[in-house]
Amino acid sequence: EEKVRLVVAGAGPYLEDLKSQTAKLGIEDKVIFTGMIAPSETALYYKAADFFISASTSETQGLTYLEALASGTPVIAHGNLYLDNVITDQMFGTLYYHDNDLAGAILEAAIATPQKDENKWSKKLYEISAENFGKRVYEYYLDLTISKDFHNDLNGEDSTMKRLTRMVTYLPTKAIALPVNGSVRILKGSAKQVKKIRNITRLLD
Repeated sequence: EEKVRLVVAGAGPYLEDLKSQTAKLGIEDKVIFTGMIAPSETALYYKAADFFISASTSETQGLTYLEALASGTPVIAHGNLYLDNVITDQMFGTLYYHDNDLAGAILEAAIATPQKDENKWSKKLYEISAENFGKRVYEYYLDLTISKDFHNDLNGEDSTMKRLTRMVTYLPTKAIALPVNGSVRILKGSAKQVKKIRNITRLLD
């Protein structure tokens, strides 16, 4: 397809090898090498792309996947337990499980990726947001705090777990506005939510 272009964003130890291979294959007009990208410009490349492609088989929970999704760009990547739970619809991406299946996954994504459903995409953005992460961490430690067995184990001492529970009270104001590599700001928690969480914790003390 004449309109298809591969953009290799950033630099790395294999950059020169990739350029040489591109020249040997005679596809220099189809491959764009950007070189190093300023962190402030990273989000622009995610948004400009139709797909974010990762050939890595070792990056199991990389922020790059979340950055792509936060930018509204589907992911094409090697499947793993983490991504299997994130890419729950082909709208969000296409996964492959054998190294030599990457090319097939790219073709499948180009042909079969459905039109974006804004409602589903909004739910996915909340699911991967720092706000949701902070809420889940807080709820986990809150459950420990109010369980009978946990109180029995404390023996009246200000344990590490209790300190962690108090720490999570302040997590939303610190982590919810977390910038991902300086390029994408995930959802911010509301002041009302933070105040509510703090009030609940004070009642437990």
